[in-house]
Parts: sequence; structure tokens; C-alpha cells
Amino acid sequence: MKKKFIAIAVLMLSICLCLTVSVRADETGNDTKQDSSVASVTNGSTTKYYDRIDAALAAVANDNATVKLLKSVTIPTSGGDNGYVVSRQDKKFTFDFNGYTITSTKDDGHGAFYITAGEITFVDSSSSKRGGIESTSKTGGALVVQKGSAILKGGTFKGADGASTAAIQVGGESNGNIGELTVEDGATVENGIYVTNKHATEAGKGSKLVVNGGTIIGKGSEFAVSGNGADTKHSTITINGGTLISDKGAAIYHPQEGELKITGGTIKGAVPVVVRQGNPVSITGGKFIATETDETEIRVGDAKGDSDGFAKVPTGYTIIVDNKSEGYGSDTTVSISGGEFEARSDVVFKSYDEDKELADFNVSGGAYNKPFEVGYIKAEGDAEVKIGSTYYVGSDATKAIKKAAKNKNSIIEVIKGNVTVTGAVPGVTVQNSGNGNVTVNGMKVTAEDEVVVPAPAKEEKDDTPNTGVDVFAVAGAILVVSALGVVVLKRK
Repeated sequence: MKKKFIAIAVLMLSICLCLTVSVRADETGNDTKQDSSVASVTNGSTTKYYDRIDAALAAVANDNATVKLLKSVTIPTSGGDNGYVVSRQDKKFTFDFNGYTITSTKDDGHGAFYITAGEITFVDSSSSKRGGIESTSKTGGALVVQKGSAILKGGTFKGADGASTAAIQVGGESNGNIGELTVEDGATVENGIYVTNKHATEAGKGSKLVVNGGTIIGKGSEFAVSGNGADTKHSTITINGGTLISDKGAAIYHPQEGELKITGGTIKGAVPVVVRQGNPVSITGGKFIATETDETEIRVGDAKGDSDGFAKVPTGYTIIVDNKSEGYGSDTTVSISGGEFEARSDVVFKSYDEDKELADFNVSGGAYNKPFEVGYIKAEGDAEVKIGSTYYVGSDATKAIKKAAKNKNSIIEVIKGNVTVTGAVPGVTVQNSGNGNVTVNGMKVTAEDEVVVPAPAKEEKDDTPNTGVDVFAVAGAILVVSALGVVVLKRK
């Protein structure tokens, strides 16, 4: 009996020792790669290997450290105990997917990968570029930048089709949960980015999103980039480049307080941009493409008790401003000084507030394939012209006029403003459809009239017959010979 007790005790001790060694190995890492290793961590010149992603993240000790995936993993099997992993290290480091994928299958409302401190730069150093984070949950996304920041330079971040949350969430609803996200070339986001921070109290102090490159897709009717009218305060969204796509919805839905700045990139959707709040909202560049006609409607948010609804908006416009729906802000103005706009409706813009429609847009530049209310052009010196099938405003009009003036087949129609066309070649037509002062090569073009630049007048020709003989030269020669003859006679 005593021997049996000792044997059991030894067995239990052995199990405990094994567990202790296992935990210690997972916490401190292995010096060499094991079959069970899922990630490596390089701090300076030291590299260790870990069997769990959360253990690898916890082992980040230095700025500029690198966590590298060594195989594709499924959470929670080899990730976080709660069905997700969390990075809590207040460090700036790199997470390299290395061609592998982290997949979360737990449908519990959480994202797959949380950042609560520090700054992580996600890359994919593999030749396949197939690495990333994917969530199959209908209630949780791939990445949540709750606090701290993330920079996406590689990888695919994918949420489940039809999920109630976006693939990436920036910030959180709790007080102080303010995150920052930057998207660069090489990164792909499938099923959108959602920006939130319910308790931010100062302008510019909420969550931030900067898109410099990459591709962001809102599948079906989902948004590529969006906020929330009630739960997002003082956010900053800046689009400098990249491609934002929503197949059947709005590529950008901005119902919240905060800044929206678009300087470049391609924004493509049934309606590229829908704005219900925002100050300022400015567009200085970029390409805006409406993919649907105005015969359909898309859902953009709650009606907020408005008797007229507006939970749905018509498609085909490049930008819709809704300053009327109850529960949202008012007097939002979209300022446009550049960009290319391709609408599929009759006009390029749509305002829902007929009483204050002219206050909803301030246009001082850009190129448009459809007309819009000339009252949107506030500055007296900014003209609107139509050349071919494109409308130009302000500085873009000036550039387009200079180019068109060199083409003999150009028709320059001045819709609004004062325009002076110089250096126009013969054949160029200038029409004045407005009431401004318009001239072409110094010729005045009166209202509702046009001037075609004429060919230059031909020079007058000398009608004197050309005999082929220079009369003056012959006469001079005769005089010379006569003089010589006189000289000879005198000598004799």
C-alpha cells in the first residue's frame, strides 16, 4: 500500500513538473523551433519560438521587435483562451504574417485580434502575400484597434459576409478607447472599416483613420468606411489614396461628428459618399464613381424618427448630403476644390434639404460628367465651363481651357463666370451660356452667343508679272559697257 501511494505521488509530481515545464516553455519561449511552434519573436539579436500567439505577443520586450507567424492557426485552438488574442505591450513592433493566416471561429461578439496599447505594423514578407486575419463570426471582426494604433502594410483582414460588425473596428464605445489606424499599399480589408469612440469630448481627439493606399471593400450593401451618428464623436478620417469599394452600398458613410478629408484615391460605390454630419468635410482630390443608376435605393442608417424616413437613399449620385433627417447634425457643408466625379443620375450631387440646398455644397474646383446647381459655386471668381461632356470649375476650368484652346475642334461653353480665352487656334468655338464677361483672343462673346476663332487673314500678293529677268541688273550692265566703250575710244 505504501509503495502504491509513493508511485501515485511520483506520478502526480511528474505530471505537475510536465505542466510546469510546458507553461514555462510557452511563457519564455524555446531557443529552437519546435514542431508545435506557431510564432517567433525577435527582440534585438535574440529570437525565441512560441506555441501560442498570445504568448508570443506577451514576449515583445523592445521597440522594433518582430513577431513572425510560422504556420496558419485557428483561435482559440492555438491563440487566445477567450477566442481572441490581445496585444497589450506598449511597444512599436512588427507583426509579419509570413504568408500564414490567423482564423477566429468563435461566434461570441469579439474580434479575432485586439490591440489595447502600443503600435503594431502588419506586414507579409512572403512571396505569396496570402497571410492575414480572418473571422468567420457573424458578430465579430478580424481586428479591433481598441487603443493604441495599427499600420497595415500587408495582409488581408477579412470579416464574415453578412456579419453585424466590420472587418476592422477602430476605437471602442468605452471611455478612453480611442484607436488609430493607417492603411498603406499592400493591405486589403474585406467587409469594411468602422470608426468609433463614443466618449471623445474634443474636436480632433477621437479615433483616427488614414488611408494612404491598399484596398478596402464593403461587400454587398456594406460600407467600405463608416462611423456611427450616436457612437462616434470627434473622429478624423483622411483618405489620401487607395481604393474604397462598396458593390451595392455607400463606399463612405459619414453620419458622425468629426472631420472627413479626401485628397486622393478612388471611391467607388452605388453612392461613393453619403454625409449626415461632419465638420469640416473637404474634398481636394480623388476619383468618385457611382456604379448604380438612380432607379434603386440603398440603406444607410436609422431613420431617427424622421417621418419622411431617409433610412434609404437613391443611388447614382456621387455625393449625398442629408441635413434634414432628425437626430443627426445640421448645416453640414461639403467643400470641393478638386477631384473627378462620375455620376449615373441626372445630376452629380444630391441634397435632402430643399430649403438650405445651396448651403450643402461649396464647389471651387473639380471635373464632373454631369451638371449641378451653379449656386453651389460660391466664389464670384470661380467659373464653370463645359468642354466635351465634362464640366470643370475654378482652377480645373482654367487648366481645361488652356488645353482645349490648342485643339481646333474644341467647344468651350462658359456656364458661369468671367472667362478670358487666349491663344485659341482657328476653329475653336467659345459659347457664353451665362451672363459673365467672356472673350476669346480679344473678341467679346456676348451672352447666349458664340464665337468661332477665324483663320488668320491672307497676305496680299504682288501682281507684277515675273519675267524671270532682273530689269535693273540688265540696265546696270548696259551702263557699265557704255562707259568702257567711251574709255577705249579716247585711248585711240
